Amino acid sequence: MSRSLLHVSKLDEFKAWLDAQGIDHRPGRGAYEVLQVRQRRGWRTVCSRHHMTEHYSTDRRLDSLIRQFCHEMEGKPLPGAKCVSERASSEGLETGDANRCLAGTREGKWTS
Repeated sequence: MSRSLLHVSKLDEFKAWLDAQGIDHRPGRGAYEVLQVRQRRGWRTVCSRHHMTEHYSTDRRLDSLIRQFCHEMEGKPLPGAKCVSERASSEGLETGDANRCLAGTREGKWTS
C-alpha cells in the first residue's frame, strides 16, 4: 500500500477524472475501503486509515494513475513529457500543425 498520494478532499475530483478517462470504479467494500478502481487484472483499492485522516492509502498498482491525476490537476508535466509548443518547434511545425497531429491537444497542454 502507498500512503499520502491521494488527499481526502480530492476523492470526488478523482472519481470525476476517472469517469472522464473512461476508467471503471465502484464504491469500496467494508469499513476501510472507500473506492475500488478497475485495472487490467482486477480491482484495486483506495482505503481510509484510522490513524491518518488527511490522506488515503492506495494499492501500489494505482500509484501511476494517481500521480497522473495529480499532475493534470496541478497543470504540471509528467516526467519526460514535452509541451505541445516545445514539440512543435523541435519538429519544425507550426503550433497549429502540432495540435492537429496530437489529436486536438490545445497549445500548452502536456503530452507524453
